[in-house]
Amino acid sequence: MLLVVLLFSSVAAAKDFKFAKIEQDVYLQASGVTRVVETRTYDFQGTYHNAFITIDPASNGNVTFDKVEAIDGKPFYGSSIEGNKIKWQYDATDEQRTFKVSYTLTNELKVSDDAAQFDRQVLYSDHKDVDRYILRLHAPKANPSLFRVFVFNTRSRIGKLDINTARGIATINMQPVGEGEFVRTRVFLAPDQFNFRNIKGKTFATWINEVKQETQGFRDASSAAINRGSVDSGGFAPPPPPPPPWQMGLPFVPVLLLGGFVWTRFQKFGREPVVQDIGPYYREPAQDIAPSYVPYLLTQGNPGASALGVAISATLIDFTRKGYLSLLNVHHNGVFGIGARDETHFKLEKRPSGNLSPFETEMWQIIEAAHGGDGILSPSELKTYFQQSTSLATTLSALPRDSYEQQYGQLLDAGSESQKGWTIAVGALGALACLAAAFLLNLSPGITATLIVVGVGCGILTAVAGSVLSKWNADKLLNARKWLAYKKFLSDFSQMKNAPPEHFKLWDYHFVYATALGVATQYIGNVKRIAESNPGWVPVPYWMGGGGFDNFGNAVSALESINSLSDIASNLGNLNSALSDISSGSGGGFGGGSSGGSSGGGGGDGAS
Repeated sequence: MLLVVLLFSSVAAAKDFKFAKIEQDVYLQASGVTRVVETRTYDFQGTYHNAFITIDPASNGNVTFDKVEAIDGKPFYGSSIEGNKIKWQYDATDEQRTFKVSYTLTNELKVSDDAAQFDRQVLYSDHKDVDRYILRLHAPKANPSLFRVFVFNTRSRIGKLDINTARGIATINMQPVGEGEFVRTRVFLAPDQFNFRNIKGKTFATWINEVKQETQGFRDASSAAINRGSVDSGGFAPPPPPPPPWQMGLPFVPVLLLGGFVWTRFQKFGREPVVQDIGPYYREPAQDIAPSYVPYLLTQGNPGASALGVAISATLIDFTRKGYLSLLNVHHNGVFGIGARDETHFKLEKRPSGNLSPFETEMWQIIEAAHGGDGILSPSELKTYFQQSTSLATTLSALPRDSYEQQYGQLLDAGSESQKGWTIAVGALGALACLAAAFLLNLSPGITATLIVVGVGCGILTAVAGSVLSKWNADKLLNARKWLAYKKFLSDFSQMKNAPPEHFKLWDYHFVYATALGVATQYIGNVKRIAESNPGWVPVPYWMGGGGFDNFGNAVSALESINSLSDIASNLGNLNSALSDISSGSGGGFGGGSSGGSSGGGGGDGAS
């Protein structure tokens, strides 16, 4: 078989990563030790092999790493510990990997006669973007009489807080958490949950007053948001009241106008010309032209590099048919017979004479440059030459359609192409204007969502305009239909078996065009079947070494959610209730921004 393969390298995506999810379970134990189990799902773009976490314990405290393990069943090569850092090795390329890390901390708890406090940056600031963050705080015992949880972070985000006193678990859910945003939690529990004391006297009133001071600005901003429907501090922006219905419908006007514009342009410039009916089959080539032109004449859009394989294949076969090349069958034995195969090489016989198309001229120069100096071109030599000349495929694939149009006239109607350009420009500007207004202006969520929908609608209409407004010139449309009907004839055995004997006297040029049309395998199969039943009809061309061939191939801010007024009101009610100085009961809330200071330290992480 004739086998020629081309591979083109693709551009590697930029290397980066984020966290799809970080899930932490913090177990506050009666002995005073804090055990932490983190499940981290990394979303890698690019290739990574190493990751680490550094944990800074509280003053005079220690961190002891238990282990790190991969829980996704993928390759994992162990871990090592260097002081407060644990590192591990794995393989990951453009995929998600999930690891579980566990460690214990000491000196993170303060326990007095009337309360215990845990105050720590549970998610330190030195981290990448986190799509979803879940924190579960476990009290030493179920049904604590006092269980209050306050959450602070850099941007005063309001997440979800659920306290299950029956189980002694507080769950915090935040999404997203941006790169560099810490999450700090301050937890109060009854002292009877612990079997030690490290502070004398009663401290709960002092501690709760500290939280009141830390959250005062945030609570004032929340009250203002509820009373006025707006806020000028606190890091969040509740939506204004819904706009009147006519304002919601106004952004759809550009879509209606653009849709009408596209329709009128199509009616006037986009309808295809009426040409004669040629039927489903056509027995001869539509034109006597260089075979490399053919795959570039069948569609309104230029196929570019995607048609390069068949164009090169057809040109090589045509060069062989005309005596410029000859075929050599080379047998590869393989290893112990495994992988044995026959491969066709091309031997250079003589330089082409006569007029060559620009594509054929370039291809002959490539043949002369690619062979290894012995005058014989192998598929691997041709493949290597294209791999070393990365822009060659783009340059070569631009020749057939351009040179054909220079010689035979434009394929598409110039007036419709001009109208298509104007229509696409108008639609693209409309889409960009709507999307820019949605993302850059401080509009209500309803209008913002409407503008996004309108922008997408304009983009869809623009794409539709780009596909329907092109129009063939009448003679080129008829030509394309003839080629497609000819392709159908060559690949349909039921039609070919009825062809007259004269067809097969010149079947070798049919074979060349079948190659250009991408149906050479079907065509040569049909010829073989006909030759078996009518051997006198099908003379074998002198240049044929037998077999078929294959075609070439070619290679090539997230919007933050806006908290609703109801979310702010709910959080504010929970927060104010939890700040009461009654030293029992459960509750808590999100307390706005914070300097990050706490009795507990922070940490950092990374991957490479």
